[in-house]
Formats: sequence, structure tokens, C-alpha cells
Amino acid sequence: MTPLLNFQTELSTKLPKFYFFRRLFAFAIDWIIVAFLAAILTLPSLLLRGTDNVRLGLTSISLHSCVPGTSMSKELANYLGQDRVVGVRYCQHKAFFFIDNGWTANVVLSEERTGNVTKRRGASVQIDAEGNPVEHNTPDVFIAFALIIAGSAWWASNHGGQTPGKRLLGIAISTISRPQLLRREFIKWSPIVTLVILSAAMALVFSMLSQSESPVMAMFKLIDSTLYWFSGAVLGIALLWFYLSALFRKDRLAIWDRLSGTMIKQV
Repeated sequence: MTPLLNFQTELSTKLPKFYFFRRLFAFAIDWIIVAFLAAILTLPSLLLRGTDNVRLGLTSISLHSCVPGTSMSKELANYLGQDRVVGVRYCQHKAFFFIDNGWTANVVLSEERTGNVTKRRGASVQIDAEGNPVEHNTPDVFIAFALIIAGSAWWASNHGGQTPGKRLLGIAISTISRPQLLRREFIKWSPIVTLVILSAAMALVFSMLSQSESPVMAMFKLIDSTLYWFSGAVLGIALLWFYLSALFRKDRLAIWDRLSGTMIKQV
């Protein structure tokens, strides 16, 4: 065992078993702060360009007002690739209860009943006030990731290894080296950043092909419908393992701590 791992194991044995959950709560506090700051930084662009171009993607505090629809616009039908649907609900979103954050159409594309089990296939499409699909940006997502990676490393390096959440929970990272802290945050957030980029790329591909009835589009729809839940389950299990594996280790070291040579300590 290397001296670094010896040092980490020695530290971890002094920590209480509930230390993992203290880290989890500290992370939640930091993320709420970052999401709020990202929303504030995005707000001027949202107000100037409108919700057809920019929306808040991380807002969990929002008000939804939905009404059932009886029809769809031609553009929405073309986007979905079918004229008739089982049902549609149009929802207006208000971020932080008062900031207009655009409309969505929640569509039930098909419905199949087998005994007491009903299987539904649906889609949620971002639309404008006239019911037409829109392509918009969510810059607050990328701002938040930049803040949580670079901002957390900078803040911790200047505050004894503590972010605001860690300070409230009485824990700190075992180093104040900015390069080491930056590497730690980058490793920790790489899976989610990669997932967001892949999701955006898939949405772009679908948007580009949605107006076409080419064999490529047919294959894309087949893959989308048959592998959606399977791929989601696999990615979910992988993310849970990456972020929760420390809970099942005796030394309580997260993957990003082991790779960056850091440790969480009580202060």
C-alpha cells in the first residue's frame, strides 16, 4: 500500500459511519447554491431573447399550469411523426413561481391495455405559445457545471478545503491545492457532464431527422423506442455505482477522492 493510501485509510478510520451522508447533504447544499447562481446569471438572456430561445433547465422551484388540448399544430404533428395521438396537455412553466419559462406539450402517443396493465408511450416537447416546437438553449446547465467544478475548487482552496455546504456540515477536503481540487471536481462531475452532452447531441439528431421519413429516421425511432428504458437503466446503475460506491467501502473513499489523492476530514 502506498503512503498516500495509508494516509487516506488512516484518516477514514477516524470518521463516523454517517460521514457519507454528511458529504451527501453538503453536496446538496452546494448544488442548490450553484443552481440559484446559474439561474441569476441566465436571467438577463432569458428576458432579452425570450423563452423560445432560452429557458432555465435546472429550476426545481417552479409552478406548472396545465390544460388538456383537443388538437395539435401541424408543425407539432410533423415533429412527432404522427397526426393522431391519444391525448395532449399543454403546460406553462413559471420558474421561481413568477419567471416565464416557456410551454411544453405532454403528448400520449399510443396506449395499449393488456388485462389490468396499461402501457403508454409519450413525449414531452418544448413549444412556443402557438403550440409549435422550438429549439432552445439552457445555458444555466453549463454555467452550473462550470461553477460547481471551477468555483468549488477555487472556493475550497481559499477557505481551508471547505465549500459552503461542507462548512455547514463540519467537514473539509484534506488539501487546499487548487490543481488537486480542480482535478477532484472534474472527475466527480465528468459522468453527468458527459450524459448531458450526449443527451443534447441525441436531441439535436432527432430534431434534424424528425422531418424526414428516411431509413435512418426509421432506424432511429426503432432504437429510441426499444432501447430507451434499457439504456436508461444501465446508465442509472452506472451512475449509482459511481456516486454511491463509497458507502460500501470500509475506507469510505469516493472514486474521485481515490483518483485525486484527497480525503474528507472532520473540522
